[in-house]
Amino acid sequence: MKNKNILSIATLLIFVGATSIAFAEEPASEASTNEGPELFKKYCGKCHMVKADGKKIGRGKTGPDLTGYAEKRSPEFLALYSKDPKAAQTKFPDIYENEIKGKYKTRMKKIDINDAELEQILKLLK
Repeated sequence: MKNKNILSIATLLIFVGATSIAFAEEPASEASTNEGPELFKKYCGKCHMVKADGKKIGRGKTGPDLTGYAEKRSPEFLALYSKDPKAAQTKFPDIYENEIKGKYKTRMKKIDINDAELEQILKLLK
């Protein structure tokens, strides 16, 4: 009888633990909502600049000023061009040919960035 009670209690604890895990809140995104400026500096600021909240972020020496760029281009284009510029050139040839090709000293490089971080950066480009 004692072993049955122990087994019942153990089963109950396992069930409660599994249920708690299943209904736990989702973890916070990998990038908090106020990390945009720091992420921009890290991933984009060597080549680009953006004006956000009245401040200039980044050096912007070789690439275009990205202020307001999210209003000009779709999130799909911006995300793909950030992560894989060659794929974006293929998928969006008009944008590449008319706005990018030959206008800058260097080509955009692939950025190894997760979606949460990229989302924070794209919010700055509005």
